[in-house]
Formats: sequence, structure tokens, C-alpha cells
Amino acid sequence: MNAAAEFVAPVAPLHIAEVPEADELVTAPSSKRLFARLLDGLINLTGGAVGALIGGLIGALLVDLDFGGGIAAALCLVGGMFAIFFVQIYFISTTGQSLGKRIIGIRIVRTDGSAAGFVHGWLMRTCLVRVLDFFLLPTVVLGLAFWTVSICMLGTEYRQMLHDRIAGTRVVMA
Repeated sequence: MNAAAEFVAPVAPLHIAEVPEADELVTAPSSKRLFARLLDGLINLTGGAVGALIGGLIGALLVDLDFGGGIAAALCLVGGMFAIFFVQIYFISTTGQSLGKRIIGIRIVRTDGSAAGFVHGWLMRTCLVRVLDFFLLPTVVLGLAFWTVSICMLGTEYRQMLHDRIAGTRVVMA
């Protein structure tokens, strides 16, 4: 008998996580979206505050050494803000949740129910809108119109704001 004919590879059950249908997902209430955004703002400020505190301590030490303590403090402040910034990008890209959304229990998905990922979850949904903010908000009328239209869109079927429509995403219960 041939030795190769006797060997059979082991078989294990394969469980593939199914993506829920878009209609099965429960759209997050506007209040939860607002609270998650406020929490994200507080978390971002906390990152800067911790960086500023550490920078102030280092700066005070370096001033005694006749070195630029103010520069060290400013670098730590910016470093703390960037650390939180990159953590937020990582979580949005991998789980569809910023830290505030994770605490509140909501997440970002594509309109078909699949994961948002980096491009739709952060690049198009957040980064592109921030660039628009930079150019539109200085012109008060255009900035006000942009956010007025965006907030009014919360009354649509999936409560998609303008940045959700741009990115092809929606916010659902986690």
C-alpha cells in the first residue's frame, strides 16, 4: 500500500464571521452620537493636558539647567495630542469606534454593513471634512450652511450626516 494514500489531512470546522445585513443594524440615536463626540473632545483635551503637565515638569527641570524649558513643554503638549490622535485613528480604522464611540456603545460601518476601515472610517469621514472645515468655516456663511445641512440630515432614514454621506458610512449600535 502506498504511504501517501493513507495520509488524510485533518479537517476542522471553519466559522466565518458573517457581516450583518445593512437593514439588520440598528441606527444609533443622535443623542448617543453627540455624547460620543463630546467624549472624544474631552479625551483629546486630556491627551494634550497630560502632555502639557509632563512638558511643564520637564520644562521646569530644564530651566534649572539653562536649557529651553518652554520648547520641551510645547513638544510634550503636541506629543500628547498626537498620541491620542493616532490612537483614535487606529481604533476607528480597526473597530469603527473612536474612544468616545466605544464608551457610548456605537460604531461606524459602511452603508452595506461592512467594516468602515481606514479609508472610509477616518480618511473620508473625518480627514476630508476637517479639510473642508478649514476652507469653509473661515467664510462664516459657507461654514454655517455646511453644518446646518449636515445636522438637518440627521432626520433622514439612517441619520447620516453630510460626512457620513461623503464617506458612505453610517453610525450604528455596537
